[in-house]
Amino acid sequence: VTEDLKAPIAVNSTGFAGTGLQCLTIEHDTIFITSTSDTDQTTIDSKGRMTSIAPTLSEYTKNLGNDLVKQGVLTGKRIAVVYPDTPGYPEAIKEGLIASLKKAGLNIVQEDMIGCKGGSSCADGTPASVDKLLTNKIDVLFPALNVVSLPGYLKEMATKGIKNGQIQMYQSNYNSQAGDLVSSKVVDFGGAEAAALYNGTIAIDTTPTGD
Repeated sequence: VTEDLKAPIAVNSTGFAGTGLQCLTIEHDTIFITSTSDTDQTTIDSKGRMTSIAPTLSEYTKNLGNDLVKQGVLTGKRIAVVYPDTPGYPEAIKEGLIASLKKAGLNIVQEDMIGCKGGSSCADGTPASVDKLLTNKIDVLFPALNVVSLPGYLKEMATKGIKNGQIQMYQSNYNSQAGDLVSSKVVDFGGAEAAALYNGTIAIDTTPTGD
């Protein structure tokens, strides 16, 4: 968009996220109007060029954590949090979700950062992370991975014998995972077993689904 078309302004209404936002607004000084968001730092570094109607990533995950704490559904649970090493994303999870859960005194047994090798597909460390879910007897998982990475993680879980309902999963709209477009890719990229495992995941977000 910026290099080939020389566009001074870009507009997006889908799940476009990750390093692409930083490429547009910071590296190429392009004004970007979007329905998604990025980290607090990206918003600051874009110097006003990124305009979003959505909360920042840390706000998404903080709101998720606070809501579940109020519901009391995490009390006594063994919790795992998995997230990518995409620049700014670990900080968003730590400042949002993890800070919220720790403030409530909840039991975060496992925290794994999955490597992306500078790209958008994140799989480095996935097998070991899934093994730890079993070893640690995890009850609740926050799989904060993107549209192309989450299906692979779920497929690994299914391959290792984890069944639907064994681990309750929760999502916010971090990485646009609360939307139908992105969540539907679990079956497209991960297959029927991954989709069956993901069935029953609870997404907490203000955006309606099914539209």
